[in-house]
Order: sequence, then structure tokens, then C-alpha cells
Amino acid sequence: MSWNQAYDPLGHWLWSSLLAALPVFVLLGSLAFLKMARAHAALEGRDYVVPDDVKRYAVPILSHRLILQPEHWMIHRVAEDIVASALAHVPVPVLD
Repeated sequence: MSWNQAYDPLGHWLWSSLLAALPVFVLLGSLAFLKMARAHAALEGRDYVVPDDVKRYAVPILSHRLILQPEHWMIHRVAEDIVASALAHVPVPVLD
């Protein structure tokens, strides 16, 4: 008896499998980002993470995940500038 994959939205088993695994990759990347912030806080002598710990690593971690228009591919600082601008414009959540 052979096994047949019933879910094949992209017409090829490899591309469909990669599409199905995409949420797992996103989750693992998010967990690694959290671990980087926690490690930085520990190096600073704290057992808690502050927004500055997250902001410190946001540009190098998130800038390579942006999909740019072809005319911006050769300009190296565009993705970094976009992430830095987003960090500057989004307020840090505070507890009242």
C-alpha cells in the first residue's frame, strides 16, 4: 500500500510541504528572537527583558525578512532603515 498526499495546493509535493511548514519556521524564528533578548538581559545582570533589549536586536534580526521592490535590492541600508523607522514610530507599551 502506498501513501498519497491529499493536500497539494501548489501542485508539487515539495512546494506544498514547504508551505505547510512555514508557520513552524516563523514560530522558531520568534522564539530565537525572544532568546536573544533574554540573553542580552542576562548579560546586563537582569532577570527580566525590557523593550530596549528587543530593540537592540530587531534591526539585524528583522531586516533580512523584508521583501523589497527590485529597485531597492542593491541598496544595502533600505531594509535596516525601514525596521529602524518602524521601531522609532511604534510606541512602547506601558502598564498603567
